[in-house]
Amino acid sequence: MEIILKHWKRRYTRIEDMQKELDWMEVKDMLEMNALNVVHKLNLKLTPDYLKDKLTRFSEVPDHNTRNRNNFMLDYRNTRTAQNSVFFRAVVLYNKLSTDLRRETKLKIFKRKLRRIYLMKMNED
Repeated sequence: MEIILKHWKRRYTRIEDMQKELDWMEVKDMLEMNALNVVHKLNLKLTPDYLKDKLTRFSEVPDHNTRNRNNFMLDYRNTRTAQNSVFFRAVVLYNKLSTDLRRETKLKIFKRKLRRIYLMKMNED
């Protein structure tokens, strides 16, 4: 790996340096991206029928005309285990994405923009 990165003069190369140089993401970020892709597929109705009814928007509920009407509603659970589930966290992260990104109708473009956001976040750290 040091030869690829041209760091052969150093004895050790830090993992963070390798990831930034090669534009590799951490496993945690990759899992978050994959979960966000699934939620976006649910948003675009590109999933099987049994998953389409998994999410509800605030705008679909009567008497809930709020500024968050385009966000998905979550059934808040009392247990920490339920709140730490992948799906629950993915919906929370999806609601935090910019409105422009959530409105993207082409999945390929959504994935590309999302990856760019994560790579920029990684380079900031």
